[in-house]
Amino acid sequence: MTTTTSDAELLGVVLTPRQIWELLDLVNDTPGDADEEVLDAVASKLRSPRVFTRTSAARYQGRLLALTTEEHEALVALVEDDVTPPDDVIASVGARLVALVPDRGKGGRSRN
Repeated sequence: MTTTTSDAELLGVVLTPRQIWELLDLVNDTPGDADEEVLDAVASKLRSPRVFTRTSAARYQGRLLALTTEEHEALVALVEDDVTPPDDVIASVGARLVALVPDRGKGGRSRN
């Protein structure tokens, strides 16, 4: 499946914090048991990505994983068929996932 977007549009999926961490663990090939139900939900979202304008994307700040077409295709292959993405996709998507939920293990956002 190939999805094209214009420069003014973003291809992406809106994820929960748990989905973000499971996907990050999968992208980074972190040892341990993956939560298959969570990854199934991520796969479902990746199969039907949404197209956002910059304005509509702002509503989902902190939960929207914006993707290039190449990154999207690589993540679908990873989640569905366990195909390792190229190193540049791992680095760029991994960094974006970490930026979405930087306080892993601390119960989410700080109340300061």
